[in-house]
Amino acid sequence: MHVGYLEIINGTRPHTYVVKNERTNRYVKLGENETAYLITCLNKIEDFQNDLIDVQYADLLSDDSKTLLDQKFEEWGYFSDDVVETDDDHGYIRKEKGFSDYTKIRIASVNPDRLVQKTPYLIRELFGWKGLLIGFLLTIISWRGVLQEPQIFVDAADKIVRMSWIEIVGLFLAMIITTMLHEFGHGICCMKNGGKIPKMGMMLFFGIPSFYCDVSDIYLMNKRKSTLGVALGGVHVNYLCGTLALGLYSVLHKFGIDIMFLLFYYFANIGFIIFNLIPFVKLDGYWALAAMIGIDNLMDKGVIFFLTCIFDHGIIKEKICSIKKGLVLSIYGLGAIMVYPMFWVATVKMVYNYLYLNNLYVPFYIITIMMSFIIAKDILNMFKRYQKIYLEERRRILRMV
Repeated sequence: MHVGYLEIINGTRPHTYVVKNERTNRYVKLGENETAYLITCLNKIEDFQNDLIDVQYADLLSDDSKTLLDQKFEEWGYFSDDVVETDDDHGYIRKEKGFSDYTKIRIASVNPDRLVQKTPYLIRELFGWKGLLIGFLLTIISWRGVLQEPQIFVDAADKIVRMSWIEIVGLFLAMIITTMLHEFGHGICCMKNGGKIPKMGMMLFFGIPSFYCDVSDIYLMNKRKSTLGVALGGVHVNYLCGTLALGLYSVLHKFGIDIMFLLFYYFANIGFIIFNLIPFVKLDGYWALAAMIGIDNLMDKGVIFFLTCIFDHGIIKEKICSIKKGLVLSIYGLGAIMVYPMFWVATVKMVYNYLYLNNLYVPFYIITIMMSFIIAKDILNMFKRYQKIYLEERRRILRMV
């Protein structure tokens, strides 16, 4: 059902609905009562035929719940044209001017949907059981040669810290191309599962130049295997590229040809995979973990559950979820709180390694001072956000656990 720029459809679970804001391509999952109330509110703005849900469900909500929903609907941009897009799990739309999230600052984007749809059949088939089989065979071929001469990795570890500038630049360019293919992999997996890809582009992720692919249509997929496949489609590309390089090195090594760059490229891809599978920030590992355990909006739920265990554990005694699920949420929430600032520390450390250690003191101090203000403001924004959610919305969020 369409109402203006909003599309309301049945959710992937019983008695749930998905609201898509077509201007921002962001999704929000709502329960039956909340959806009925949204339709009631929209009917006051615009007359339309409702054949989706009985609006009488809205009467089951308390006045406090309706007041809170009014605030959330306004925040998500359902009643206003003056919104700024952000990149939250559930499609939050915030009104602040400028960048509201300093961890993800989008620089440029394109619409890759047509390009992804024109991807050759053989490439698309790599993102399925055939691709897994190829990856398995490449692993056997590459590691067979390495295990026969384990000294190869020892030599590579020694040489990787003494790479020439040409090798560093070459590896950097190779990883840029591979990262673009990584995001393209997410797009292909999303398309294979019936989704569309409205945006692909470049952003600053914790100050580090990165690429991204908007696969928001993952929210419409009702199979856990599909959402997990989209989440891991990117690292699948890295694994194939890295293992192919290692296999090529192993074959050439038997003929006395040592191209160390191939080993460097392999290590870079493995490091990239490990980095991306960290589940405590919104990288591939986060979406994969959320798909595996079946918890939407995992980060907010985990953090709020952990804070509730610390400051208001009486609510937890109401048995809002199983002990196992509660333990998972608590551990995840603690991990998310601890790891978040570590990513900023890693960014500063990278600046230190490339500037200060190369005697570029003035640029180092200028960039460090600028980043200090950004980091302080970002962490303060995060604190204020979770403080607001904890004080105003924790019971609603915990009911959705």
